[in-house]
Amino acid sequence: MEHDGLVVDVSDPLRVFPEADVEPDGEGGRGLLVVRHLTAELDWFLRADVGKTVRARFAPHPHARGGAAGGPVTPPLPS
Repeated sequence: MEHDGLVVDVSDPLRVFPEADVEPDGEGGRGLLVVRHLTAELDWFLRADVGKTVRARFAPHPHARGGAAGGPVTPPLPS
C-alpha cells in the first residue's frame, strides 16, 4: 500500500510497452484497457537487468476503513 491506495507492479522480459488499443475481433490489449480505466495512474519503466515493469496505482475506495497497514478493510454497512 502506498498513500492509502494500492500499487500493483507486473514485470515481464519484454522491453516494449503493450498497446491498449483493442481491435473488435482482436485477442490482445483488453486487460491493459480495463486496468487503465480502473486505475488512478498507469505507467511503466524499463528494468536494469531485463524487461519492463508496468505499475498501476489504484486510489483508495472513498468508503473504506482500515487499521494498520496490511490490516483488513471493512466496507461500510448499508444504511
